[in-house]
Amino acid sequence: MNGLSPFNTFNSVSALLPSEARMALVRAANEAKQLKDELAREIHIANAIRRVRLNYPEFFKD
Repeated sequence: MNGLSPFNTFNSVSALLPSEARMALVRAANEAKQLKDELAREIHIANAIRRVRLNYPEFFKD
């Protein structure tokens, strides 16, 4: 890890989002760190954001 506890990382994600959405984004970011290909990392995180936006549209502007 990078010296931050998972709790601190979790708190750095917007508190306006539901906890499930925050956890999904943090999980995707942590998983992306394991990917060697930069494009694969970008796609992995973009897909997580897309899923969160789809599941919680009321928290996003179009």
